[in-house]
Amino acid sequence: MYKIVIKTKNNKQSIISIDYANTFIKRLKGLMFKDKITPLLYKQYYENRLLATIHTLFMKKTIAIIYVNTDDEIQEIITLKPWQIYIPQKSGIKYIIEVSENTIKENNIEITNKIKVLKKETKKEIE
Repeated sequence: MYKIVIKTKNNKQSIISIDYANTFIKRLKGLMFKDKITPLLYKQYYENRLLATIHTLFMKKTIAIIYVNTDDEIQEIITLKPWQIYIPQKSGIKYIIEVSENTIKENNIEITNKIKVLKKETKKEIE
């Protein structure tokens, strides 16, 4: 388990526990077929926006997608219902974060908020 720290424009912080999709199978399966949405983090290895495409095929619930750029700022936030596909507007994506749709509002998450991803047990940033 990891944590993401979200720093809002008014310098408030939200901390969210998150799973890290760090294997091929975890990245492939994502949140498909799940009844409960637990936040999931994908680290992007290439900055091409087409490689950051997200689908909600086989999903049971609506989710929110947070795209974080290489400056650790939220670049884009989108809500996707089941059976949709989305290609981000810009390249330069470092992380993709999938959360339940109400997480955005509950934590006042907005574009340009800063994000830091920490390993839970070490409190160090992931590389």
